[in-house]
Parts: sequence; structure tokens; C-alpha cells
Amino acid sequence: MKKRLALLLAVAMIFSLAACGKKTVDEKADTVKKDEKKEEAKKEEAKKEETKAKGMIDVQGDEMFTTPEGIEELSNERLKEISEYFDEDHLTKFEGMTYEEVEAYIGMPGAHFVEHDDEDENGVLTKNIYWYSPDYLFYTIFTAYKDSPDDFGLTMAGYMPRKFDEDEEEEDASESDEVEEIVAELSPDTGMVEVTNGNPYISPGDEWEISEEDLEEKAKYFDENYEETVGMTYEEVKDYIGKPGAHYEALDDVDPETGDLKKQIFWYSPDHVFVVVFTAEEKNPDDFGLDFTAYYEQD
Repeated sequence: MKKRLALLLAVAMIFSLAACGKKTVDEKADTVKKDEKKEEAKKEEAKKEETKAKGMIDVQGDEMFTTPEGIEELSNERLKEISEYFDEDHLTKFEGMTYEEVEAYIGMPGAHFVEHDDEDENGVLTKNIYWYSPDYLFYTIFTAYKDSPDDFGLTMAGYMPRKFDEDEEEEDASESDEVEEIVAELSPDTGMVEVTNGNPYISPGDEWEISEEDLEEKAKYFDENYEETVGMTYEEVKDYIGKPGAHYEALDDVDPETGDLKKQIFWYSPDHVFVVVFTAEEKNPDDFGLDFTAYYEQD
């Protein structure tokens, strides 16, 4: 009996030690997994902080058509590629993207024009961020509600030529004693003010202007009601604004890949310009519809 009792005690001790050993191994494995998860979380947080620290570059002033100091330019080809990426069904696919997500795709920080930050009567906050190439600019508009001021999401994106090269204009002016007269005439065929020899970002004449308050109100309407206004015809936009827009035929463009047509129509107040870009498919060249809008201070 004593031998059997001793044997049973020995077996019990072996199982007890084995169980303790297994528990120790499991505890060590759990500890390693927890440490690995903590390390991954730290790396992810560091990555987020790095992205956040990179961020947009704040720019003072309102010279949006000139590459600000400290902003790196992309190639014309890359900026066009970016614009086509965001233009493709962007309302459903890209609306709401954060600035960080947009910057991650583009690969460099954008220029944030601080003085253009805005808040409308509904408490909607707006930021304008720009990227540049030598000949074009790509702009994005981010919005957030006042009660969630850090939750900015992409609302609109657009691509357009930069303003005329001032150095070239000055050089041309110095080479000629005569300045070409700006010709602006209302066309009965198009219903537009056809303009030649003018800078589209300067009013061709006060007879084609509306008041500052009226133009700002109209621009804000199209900005805040994009989904309802996209696709509007020139005639519908003209009737809403109450004055014909200025058309510069030299700015008409054709996408070399898709064949899509583009027209830019301008409305003016004494100090600002409202730009509406209309596009049409190659197979329906007369069916121009509103693509996007922009509102700027005149040069």
C-alpha cells in the first residue's frame, strides 16, 4: 500500500509539473503576441504622425495661379494623370477622401491658401488645396461641418491651365508700342460674349460685370449645390446668373485621349471672376454640360 501510494503521488506531481510548464509556455507566447501587437500599433501610430507632420503647406495671399515658394511642381504629364484619376466618377468614388489620402496618391504636399478658408451660413467649413505643374494646376476643395472641424473630406477637384506668364506678357509689351485692343462682343449664335486679345482673369469691361455680392452669391450656390447643378447647359447657367458669360475661344480644348471637348466660360464682378468649365463627349459635340466651377480674385 505504501508503495502504491508513493507511486500515485509521484504521478500526480509529474502531471502537475507538466501543467505548470504548459501554462508557463502559453503565458510566454501570449506575452510575445501582445508585445508584437503593441509594436505594430506603435509603428502604425508613428506612420500616421509622420503623414500628419508632412501635411499641407500653408500659403498666405491669393496668387493661386503662381507656384508658391516651397511647393514642388509635378510634371505636366503626372498632373494630367492625377486630374483624370480624380475626374473619373469622383462624386461617388472619391467624395469624402481625407487630405492625407489625396496627398498619399499624389505623392507630395499641396498648397493650402489659408486666406481662402471659408465658413458659410450653414456652418460648412471650406479649404482650398492646390498642386502644380509648369503649365497647369490641380485644385481640390475640402469641406467639414462646424461641429466636426477636423473631419474635412474631398468635395470637388478640378484641373485647368495656369494664368498667362506675366514675364512673357511684359516682354511682348516691351517689344511692341501698340497694345492690342480687347474685343468683346455678344454673339447672337452662341449667346456668349466672345472675347479676343484679353486675359480671361481680368474683366473685359464693366458692361459685362455684375455686383460683387451677386457674383459671390452665385458662385457659392454652384459650389454648395454641385450634385444638382452638374450637367447644366450654358443657357441654364446664364439664365440663373442673369448675364451672358465671356468665352475665350483660344482656351477651348480637346482631350487627346478621349476626344472630349472643353469650354471655359467666365463671369465677372469688379474684383472677382467666376469660371464654369463645360465639357461634351466627342460623339455629342453640341451637348456641353457643367463639369466644375471655380471662384477667384482677378489678376
